[in-house]
Formats: sequence, structure tokens, C-alpha cells
Amino acid sequence: MINSLAAALQYNSFTGVGISGKIATNKFFFYNARASATVLIGEKPAFRAKIRYFTSDRRHSWLSLTTQGRYITFPLYENFKAISEYQQGFLRSELSFNTLSGDNSFFSFNGGYYYQSLSPNMQSPVTIEGKTRAFTAGINWQHHSLNSNAFPTQGQLIIIKNNFYFNQRPSFSEINLNGKPSTLEELDIRIRNFVQTQIRWESYTPINERLTQHTRLQLGYNIKYEQGFINSFNLGGTYPYLENQLTFAGLNEYELVSENILAAALGYQYHIGRSVYATAIANAALFDFSFGRPKEISSNKLVYGGGLSIGYDSFVGPFELTFSYSPQTKKVIGYVNLGWMF
Repeated sequence: MINSLAAALQYNSFTGVGISGKIATNKFFFYNARASATVLIGEKPAFRAKIRYFTSDRRHSWLSLTTQGRYITFPLYENFKAISEYQQGFLRSELSFNTLSGDNSFFSFNGGYYYQSLSPNMQSPVTIEGKTRAFTAGINWQHHSLNSNAFPTQGQLIIIKNNFYFNQRPSFSEINLNGKPSTLEELDIRIRNFVQTQIRWESYTPINERLTQHTRLQLGYNIKYEQGFINSFNLGGTYPYLENQLTFAGLNEYELVSENILAAALGYQYHIGRSVYATAIANAALFDFSFGRPKEISSNKLVYGGGLSIGYDSFVGPFELTFSYSPQTKKVIGYVNLGWMF
């Protein structure tokens, strides 16, 4: 029995125009089972399907089976200049056991399968084409107490993910270095087991009836990792919807790729009225560092940025126009988002 059908329009400076459709049911064969499927049709399509089964009527614990995928094109940068462009397709299937740890939080114990394909759209000094596959096992924790998903004024969002990637099976049909055939070893890339940790902490604190302080801390960290950009973190963009993305005002998506990134931001949101908001934010990030080698950390591995935006909480979802700048890139970036990101 179908309980809900929904459709939405979205636009984003990175993904372009898209139309999404969602179908959901609160009783999927069993009383305590829910299911949903969402598809994004556009320049960079995506899909997500989810089945959730609650183990009791109290719904304190549940099993989830989630499958999601996305197809995108993204640039690779060197010293903040685009040198290449890749097509990426990824698929992730995950089975998890989840249990509440508080009124607004839960733990998740999961195992899954990950697939990624990479294909260059243009020649560059280094080109890689092929596929990687891996199994994953992880423990995650999430806390959500924001009073609104669009332009919140109080509460916290905390997401902690720890995943072990193992039994990787690479299959690369083409590897080139300066136009000549090469190998992963010559590129200092080794496809081995590794551990990946992601942390996102956001807090909204009201200063008065109209002004809200926003603080954010993000960490992306890999252990035993030697895979170049294949499974690295990317820093940039305004909304966290891409695989291994850390948001950063002043940089485009994928403008900085690193195996380890630590980023912090401080912003202020002002409620002008009639669902209109103005926001100013400043952020800084440390990249290409290791906690095990603190002496190698230097100011050369720091990047700074800031942004100003005007937003409107519309009936089709949030609309936001952002202008940001980074002294490392020495350029102003215009960014537009309409609707809920997929």
C-alpha cells in the first residue's frame, strides 16, 4: 500500500537542474516495516532505496537495508587550477542494525558493499580509468536536535562515521603518466585495506530573536591509506551531499582533495523577516596532515575562506544565493541552490 508520493524541483550550481520523485509506504509487507524509493532525474542523476524494519512496537531498534547511487562529473585541481575532469559512478549497499541512544540520537552497526567507476573526460598528466570494489564494516553515531532543516536557529547536528574498507578489488583498464602507460605503484597508489573516519559537528545558538551563531567542525581522516584521489576527501561547496565531502565557503566542490582534512567555521545568521535570512561565515581548514607526524604540520597546509549569502525558506525548499572568497584562489565564487539536496 502506497502511503505517499512526492515530487520536487532542485537546482544547484554543481549538479545543475534536477527533478526528484519519491514513493513511500509505512507498511511494507509487515506492520513494522517501512520502505521508500527516491530518484533524481537530471544532469547528474541519483537514486536511493531504503527498507526499515522495527524490531518492536516501541521502535527503539530497527534494521535498515539501504542502496544508493549517483553519477557525476567532477574536476580535479592542482594548486586550485582545474587540470582534469572525471566521470564517477558509485553504488553503496548497506545493511545496518540501529538502536536509540537518546531522544535525538542513535548508534548504527553496519556492513556493506561499495562500488566506484572512474573515467577521465580529458587528458591530464595522470589519468586513471577503471573500477574499484570493496566491502565495508562500520560503527556510526548520529545526533539531530536542530529545530528546522532549513535555516535552523537552535540545536545541534553531530554525525560520526567509522568505516573499515577491506577486500578491495581494483580493475583499471588504463593508467597513464604524462601520456605513457604506467602502473598504480609508479603513481604511489596502493589499493589496500584502510580505515576512514568522518566527523561533522554543527551547533546553532540564538543570540537574540533574530541573530543566531553557527559553529561547525569537520574531520575527514584515513588510516593506512595510499589511494591518491580515488577515495580521498574533497573540500568545497555549500551543502554536504557528495561522497566524502566537507563543505567550505570559498572553494568549489572538489577544489581541494586530500586524504586528511580538518575544517572549522564560524558564522552568523540574521532573520530579516518573511522567511528571509542573511548569513556571513568564515572558515579555515588544514589538509595533507597526519596526527602521527605533528612536526610536519605547517602553514602551507592551511586554506582560508569566507562567504555571504541571502536565503529564503520557500514552499519548494530553501533558496540560497552565496558569494564566497578564498585568498588562496583569489577569486569570488557565486553559488546558487534551490530546493532540498538529494
